[in-house]
Amino acid sequence: MTDSGREPRSSSVPAPETGGVEGGGRISGRRNWSRLGTFVVIILAAAVIQRYGFNISAVRGISMEPTLHEGQRLFVNKTAAWTGSFSRGDVVVLKEPDGTGTEKIHPYLVKRIVAAAGDRVEITDGRVFVNGEELKEPYTDERIEDGDYGPFTVGKGYCFVMGDNRRAGASLDSRSFGPIAVRSLVGRAEWIVWPPDALKGL
Repeated sequence: MTDSGREPRSSSVPAPETGGVEGGGRISGRRNWSRLGTFVVIILAAAVIQRYGFNISAVRGISMEPTLHEGQRLFVNKTAAWTGSFSRGDVVVLKEPDGTGTEKIHPYLVKRIVAAAGDRVEITDGRVFVNGEELKEPYTDERIEDGDYGPFTVGKGYCFVMGDNRRAGASLDSRSFGPIAVRSLVGRAEWIVWPPDALKGL
């Protein structure tokens, strides 16, 4: 016989919780959008750094021997291009001038600035003279074998570049295509970063 005056006993089995899964799809969706947004920001930041900050460039050819060798990788500081902070002696990456016949094969060159705007350049007896004084070049291992050049005065907004390899026909540089507009310099090569045993500053 049932005692209808008593309250029913509470069950020992917990009631299922509600609300824990409500909106779960929306939360997951927001998380996915957040991840996508983070990914997009990372890609954009990398693109900006690559274009305006720095990049890694590979050395092609022999024109910068003995300083640089085929296959080495260079850390290139591209901020120098938009600040214009280049100096004589800098190793730079530049767009190859039109009309050389090889600009489609290797659109960028690595050279060294040997004279800046206003400098008077002359090559005689296998040596470089800037403003009447012989340029000290510890980075070369041969005298220039391509003959004399100049004298030539570098115009405003330009620089005179050469390869460190001074053997005959080894470097396509300002002796062939003339001075380079500073605005065409991509950046300053500051480190050899690969291979590890060649790591050093330039």
